Amino acid sequence: MSGLTLNIEMLGAKQDIAVVRMSGYIDTHSGPGLAQALNKIFEGKCNKIVCDLENVNYISSAGWGVFIGEIGRVRNLGGDLKLAAMLPEVEEVYKVLEFDVILKHYPDLDEALRHFN
Repeated sequence: MSGLTLNIEMLGAKQDIAVVRMSGYIDTHSGPGLAQALNKIFEGKCNKIVCDLENVNYISSAGWGVFIGEIGRVRNLGGDLKLAAMLPEVEEVYKVLEFDVILKHYPDLDEALRHFN
């Protein structure tokens, strides 16, 4: 995955929430790697996902497309995908594109985790 590093950790009282910690940027080149990681989470029968964006400094339209493409799938499985800890410049684009209507964002990881409990 060019430009993006991922670390997946299971959290929550039942270890049923996948936290995807990311670092770098999400674009046309790194987006497929993110999509592949999310697919592995789904294959493991996990439908609660928090993407920690604290260390992501850029998300292109292709990157946002990965999140939008997966949200329907995870909700069809009875779960949700939440975003946490966006940098201001990333959050600005998120709001301009009106993705806040589709994807929930929380100021930090702890807040996002609390909304699954």
